[in-house]
Amino acid sequence: MGALTTAPMAEDLIGSGGLRRLGVRTWVFAGLLAALLFGFFLFRIGVTSEAIHRDNCILGADVDSYFRRLSSGHWGAFRIRKHALAVVSTAAIGWPLTEMGVPAATAAVIALAAFIAIGALAFFLFLRLLGLECIGAFFIVLATISTFGSLTIFSVVETYGFTFSAMAAAMLALILIGPHSKKHPMLCAISAGIAGAIPGTANLPALSCVLLYPGLANRSGHYKPRQRFIVVFALPLAISTALSLLPMIYTDVAAAFAWQREYLDQLASFANFVSPGVLGDYLLSFWVFAFVSPFDMVQHRYGWQAAIALGSSALRVAGYLMTALALCFGILSALSDSRFRSLTLSALVAVGSLFVFYLYFNPAEAMLYSSQWIFLLFTAAAPGYVGRRFSGPLFAACFVSLALINYSPLMDSRSSDPSAYCGP
Repeated sequence: MGALTTAPMAEDLIGSGGLRRLGVRTWVFAGLLAALLFGFFLFRIGVTSEAIHRDNCILGADVDSYFRRLSSGHWGAFRIRKHALAVVSTAAIGWPLTEMGVPAATAAVIALAAFIAIGALAFFLFLRLLGLECIGAFFIVLATISTFGSLTIFSVVETYGFTFSAMAAAMLALILIGPHSKKHPMLCAISAGIAGAIPGTANLPALSCVLLYPGLANRSGHYKPRQRFIVVFALPLAISTALSLLPMIYTDVAAAFAWQREYLDQLASFANFVSPGVLGDYLLSFWVFAFVSPFDMVQHRYGWQAAIALGSSALRVAGYLMTALALCFGILSALSDSRFRSLTLSALVAVGSLFVFYLYFNPAEAMLYSSQWIFLLFTAAAPGYVGRRFSGPLFAACFVSLALINYSPLMDSRSSDPSAYCGP
């Protein structure tokens, strides 16, 4: 076990000098990380976009219909009402490339890969500002992306790579805003709300990122607890929610939100909270299968049979236990450290909000959304590794084990074969 070095108070650790205090080594690691992931996902998305010709095969994703529309130059394929930021982001890269003669399909794949790389870079910078060493931050990012739900859904034509990028950008903005909150509490609260709306416009539940702000904001001596609750929690959450809803209001207010009501009628139910079958499958998807693939191919959904298959593989069990223990150790360490307790609690509250929401809304396809809470769980654990020299080797081992397990299922020909299990 590496030694725990002496570290400054959280507000000094997080905020001192902002990005200016990060040295050349940090930017070299950041550039290398972004370049590696851009090349990797450019290849993976290119392969799957050509191989998969049916929706719902890959964790319930609408891979084929999205790619067909994007290939025809329809940059609104991801739909403004659902994923406004993904629409704007794809068009911002894809349209100029097509104007230069790049085929629309290639331009779309480049845009998807680029934003995953941008998200990784932003998460890496967030971890460095938090106080982690370069090597530890580097492998925490890679381990996060190598979890089964994240690696799979980022490797196909879907919107959740944009959501990851938006969440990482919002968290980077929040960690830069937080140190100024004691001096400018209202201005920082408004800025935090705007930052929280970035992921909210990518995917509405992802605005839960703004819940990290209470853990990043400096404490102000002249605010009473109720006033502080409003300034660091209620106001940023209200602003981010209102801004995130604007694209939906723009597209659907005239129709009295008929599309949203139909969507909820089909997929959402409070009965999910008391259904043993739903709860069992959901808990496994949320806490187990999101990390480690139980099969050699990707399926539409996973149930208890998948847990039996996972348990019969020593490699999968070892990879899962290593990652789970690394996360638990980080979370418990951060909770026992007064410098980071608030941040980790905030991240866990954000995870809890997603847990409750997706149990209510479409728990059968929880794996489709899993990259969001996986990201927040790694964020919750990361502060526990500040100053711990073994964080790099530990998360390098997690990355390697997860990559060995989770890389190949999507590349298995059965994953895109309609005659295999692809869902309804």
